Amino acid sequence: MGTVPVPATASAAVLNITVTNTTEPGFVTVYPGGGTLPLVSNLNFTAAETVANLVTVPLSSAGIATIYNSAGSTDVIVDVEGYYTSTPSVNGSGLYNSISPVRALGALDFGAPVGPNAAVPVQVTGTITGVPATATAVVVNATAAHGSAASFLTVYPAGVTTVRPHRMSTSRLVRLLPTA
Repeated sequence: MGTVPVPATASAAVLNITVTNTTEPGFVTVYPGGGTLPLVSNLNFTAAETVANLVTVPLSSAGIATIYNSAGSTDVIVDVEGYYTSTPSVNGSGLYNSISPVRALGALDFGAPVGPNAAVPVQVTGTITGVPATATAVVVNATAAHGSAASFLTVYPAGVTTVRPHRMSTSRLVRLLPTA
């Protein structure tokens, strides 16, 4: 990344990506510099919209992430929120294992409808995603599209004893806007 305080040994970065002054509907994909463009988006937008999303992306060996814009033009703002290293630090952090993005639910053109006040479990470990069953956490990009009413999504651990968080500040807010 080349920006202090991100060290040259960083293997991945957590970025807040914002698009504004968008000229037409499209999406932005963030991926390692010099890598292959993945088939998933990190941020979807309509014309004249300002929207942001938190993205965790592996970095190239030179510490670079690439931002791809699918259509029109847009101003892009990148805020570095944190990073991962390949070796554990003294407190045990830094063991992030990156994978190529894999869509675990839905598709952009038809999605996976989730009704009001409904919860949908999503299998994130296994052969489809490549995430081992021993993983204790995952980084996901939850995208809401084709909403029928203004709403929000809360992503939280599944399980019979898990209760949905009540405060939105404890979860990642995804704006869900009705389509025209």
